[in-house]
Amino acid sequence: MRFQHFYLYAYLCLALLCAPFAQAQQTEQNNLWVMWERATTGEEKAEFRSHLMLNVPPAQARSFFENLAPSAKTYGAANVTHETSPICLADQAHDEQPEMTMVDTLGMEVVDKVTTLRGLNGVFVDFRAVRGPRTFTRDFGAEVHAYTVKALQAAGIPLLTKEEAEVEPGRPTLTLRYSVEVVGCKPWSLSLGLKQTSVLTRDVSMMLEGTTWSSSARQSEEDVDFGALQALQKIITAFTTDYAKANSVTDLNAVVQAGN
Repeated sequence: MRFQHFYLYAYLCLALLCAPFAQAQQTEQNNLWVMWERATTGEEKAEFRSHLMLNVPPAQARSFFENLAPSAKTYGAANVTHETSPICLADQAHDEQPEMTMVDTLGMEVVDKVTTLRGLNGVFVDFRAVRGPRTFTRDFGAEVHAYTVKALQAAGIPLLTKEEAEVEPGRPTLTLRYSVEVVGCKPWSLSLGLKQTSVLTRDVSMMLEGTTWSSSARQSEEDVDFGALQALQKIITAFTTDYAKANSVTDLNAVVQAGN
């Protein structure tokens, strides 16, 4: 299956032209260049398309550029400054972009874990090797994997193959861990996490991998029938519900019924 990336670059070129008047009156010229790079993982060359808009009125140019900022923050970086036209950088290698270190992160807000699910194009899931309670008589890994796949599909969350996840921005991967009970110390617990890659704000050339969303459920002293599979249903429901919130999914019936 061929997987495709869509990259959207918006460049706002502001040129201050000095008119040859005695008072050196300045005029403002606003040019917008929106470029779409469509690349595949195969041998085919990338496809480029663009919109070029010259002499756009200042108010319209500012409105157009600022309206792109939320999407830019979600999929990349917003308000990146350049000393020269970024079009001149097209021939440089992707690993030679010092301009990216100039991203202004001071004005960016720290988001909560629900917001990190916004725009998520899918997740990679493989719980088949997860170990469960020693008293579990069936194949715990296979059972929780099958349940999770069914629940995510019912909630409309795309499932990525391992190969697709490797080239997906963020490399989103779900992880599951069962922690055994320590008698007299701590109850057993089941933890679900979403790992994604991110960049270090003080140096955006450095990429990190970490858990951006997590939930857990543990043994209940009030309900002796509450087991690992019930805990799994609880944390998977938490994930699908948060995904629906982050992506403005209005029909939550699939989320509620995912484990039924």
